[in-house]
Amino acid sequence: MLLPRFTIRWILGFTLVCALLLLILRASITGGAWATGVSAAIGFVIVTLLVHGLCFGLLWLASQVFVRPQDARRQTPGTAGSRSEEVPP
Repeated sequence: MLLPRFTIRWILGFTLVCALLLLILRASITGGAWATGVSAAIGFVIVTLLVHGLCFGLLWLASQVFVRPQDARRQTPGTAGSRSEEVPP
């Protein structure tokens, strides 16, 4: 089975969305002002998502490289001196 988790409905829906985006892009190239605005808005959304994903990936990588495991187990300011293993009687 080549694509076990994708149904024909999802593939046809994806094809429809791509066709509509390309139709808007073509209308924008041929001079449609509304299509230029829609294309710019879609482009800005895509670039914003890519930049946020890149920043998240870089910060996650930095946290994996530079944070030692004992730093993650550090006590928070309200729990200094108390032990979570001890249960009062």
